[in-house]
Amino acid sequence: MNLRLVNTTTVITVSYCLLPNHFHIVLKELVEHGISKFMQRVACGYTMYFNEKYERSGGLFQGTFKSKHIDDDQGLRQVTAYVTYNHLVHSITNPLLYRSWLNTEADIVRGLTSNLSLEERDMIEIVEIIKEKRLSFD
Repeated sequence: MNLRLVNTTTVITVSYCLLPNHFHIVLKELVEHGISKFMQRVACGYTMYFNEKYERSGGLFQGTFKSKHIDDDQGLRQVTAYVTYNHLVHSITNPLLYRSWLNTEADIVRGLTSNLSLEERDMIEIVEIIKEKRLSFD
């Protein structure tokens, strides 16, 4: 019997922010439809876990996930800042209420930081601009 190991990695996680009522993830797709497959596994797996833990049934998420292709360094810089510091956009400062992470080991982030200086003050400045824009829509 000839067994082959199959690489099932479909994405690389660039950054994420988990909040009490929603989450954001920046992903780099490694295979065609990789993001869709990954999100399906995340949503299904979490729903199964949550339903078993709280002895319930049914769906947890409204609709399908939303995605946007990022095709330049500036866009990646802005989206990564928005996601990594999304708790500040929503004025959540208690570290028990959010979890945020930036994958500094990912090639895409290392290249971005060396070219664009992705420093914390730059990210917070972008978040403040986004907060102002959000307030103008309310």
